[in-house]
Amino acid sequence: MTGCSRRFVLRLGGAAATGVLAGALAAADTPRTAAGRPSGDVPPEVEAAFAALRRRWREVSAGSGFDAEAEPYRTRLAERGAAAARYRRAMAPAGGSLWPDLPFPSLRATPARLQTMARAYALPGTGLTGDVDLAGAVAAGIDHYRWRVYAAGAVPAGNWWNWQIGAPRKLLDAALLIGPH
Repeated sequence: MTGCSRRFVLRLGGAAATGVLAGALAAADTPRTAAGRPSGDVPPEVEAAFAALRRRWREVSAGSGFDAEAEPYRTRLAERGAAAARYRRAMAPAGGSLWPDLPFPSLRATPARLQTMARAYALPGTGLTGDVDLAGAVAAGIDHYRWRVYAAGAVPAGNWWNWQIGAPRKLLDAALLIGPH
């Protein structure tokens, strides 16, 4: 045992999650080719390593190795798809909100809705699998959130765990699940 407290580990995890999110968001601003790849010179072995990392993160955050037609998965996936469709219909980005029924910034509900929408996009059997419009809505929601909540010089709001770990993790999951949209 190293003697690290749980609080230390949570802070370290939050710093890592925030750093990963910042890196992912910075990568989103990187000029890209028509195929969606960074326009800079990325060695193939580095690209392969990151592709494997993205694939593994996707498996962990969305799940894999299940039969989408078998119960209870079929019912749960259909419910997730219905929730994602409701969230997309209700989404109305404005200066001070992303959904009119939520306070802004909602560090728990807003990232959770974006994550649900992204999972519905990525998982089979949701009725929204691969829906480009849904992925675009998730991307727009993430952009809206990062420009208005996690902008440079932003003052942390709410609970420290939600600010440093919870919201960044859900936003990162959502960004990863929709890919380069």
